[in-house]
Amino acid sequence: MKRLFIVPVFILGLAVSFPSSAQAAIEGIEVKQGSPPVDTTSPVEDSPVTVRLLGTGNCDGFKLKWGDGTADYQYPFSLNLPFPIPTTHTYQNPGPKTIELTAKGCQVNARARQLTITVAMAPRRPPTDRPPTDRPAGSLSQLCKYIDCFQPSVLAPPKIDKFFLFSNFTPGGTVIALGSGFGSQGTGFFIEGTASSHKLTQKTLEILEWKNNYIAAKIPSNITGVTDQAAKLYVIRPDYVKSNELSVQFRAKRDYLVLSNSDVNASCEETATFNGCNPWTQYSFGAYHQEHLLIEVSHTGTDSFSTITLKNGWLFNSMSVDGVGPHQGAWVNPPQGFVPFSSKLDLNIKWHVDGDSPFSGNIATYGGRLHIEGPAGIPYK
Repeated sequence: MKRLFIVPVFILGLAVSFPSSAQAAIEGIEVKQGSPPVDTTSPVEDSPVTVRLLGTGNCDGFKLKWGDGTADYQYPFSLNLPFPIPTTHTYQNPGPKTIELTAKGCQVNARARQLTITVAMAPRRPPTDRPPTDRPAGSLSQLCKYIDCFQPSVLAPPKIDKFFLFSNFTPGGTVIALGSGFGSQGTGFFIEGTASSHKLTQKTLEILEWKNNYIAAKIPSNITGVTDQAAKLYVIRPDYVKSNELSVQFRAKRDYLVLSNSDVNASCEETATFNGCNPWTQYSFGAYHQEHLLIEVSHTGTDSFSTITLKNGWLFNSMSVDGVGPHQGAWVNPPQGFVPFSSKLDLNIKWHVDGDSPFSGNIATYGGRLHIEGPAGIPYK
């Protein structure tokens, strides 16, 4: 319960030999507080202040609005008032207050018509200052005189000590943060990337459980258009206090494609009678080599395929090839030069056909698919 203080207010003037009160003027408002009193525009609540009206002559009356919603102080306008004039007031709540003055029988200069002050919150007694044992127990009003019943407690900033993952740090994954000072569930648990392009902007994790010392959350599964990147993990408490940041490695959601043969530069050794170099759109690379049945000559050659360089975090994942192996005298060796999780490939494929072999023995044909993976929503070139 707040205590009320009686505030003496004096309106001071200088006596002069003006023949009438019409020549009187109030020139300013002055607020003082403390012992000894000093000028202030930031008095403390529940502490005495002295308000002085500076001027000359006599006024017939005046009215003060205190600016805190309490009743105005009004001295009867029917009296001719000499300076000073005592009054009382107590500010009970902190915040800005505008004192407004009106008067009768004298002028009020512009700077005296109003004065804005900011009332500060009074210091609270620390919680360790307990009521004396001789005070009556069970009274909230008595207790609040010795401990702060109104000021919210000051919490230490939230702190993340460590985190655990139940999968990769990727969209749809679950993370648990252990620490202290998280408070009740509030503003959020966040991840934010540090990449210069295709950056992971601040994302709010989906809260599964929130306690003062741990948080379980799910990384949103719909995050696309970002690359793999270093990121930071942090908590913002309901009172908007931010925790420390922990560094994590974010892995973007993946798309899986087959590289188009238009992105492969083919160079085939066309020594057979009939040859076709990279002719099929359903394959990333391929060729056929056929010898004429009437030509009893064998041919061996090497075909080369060079891919574009994949960009934006895209890499070659795997390769599948149709047509490799012997075929009644003709054969195709497995491609050489495939490197998993590289961004560019140079492949070589050796083949052979027998001109004197009947039918299938004079044809070597193959087709391969290059499987690539990369960040969802971002092109590979």
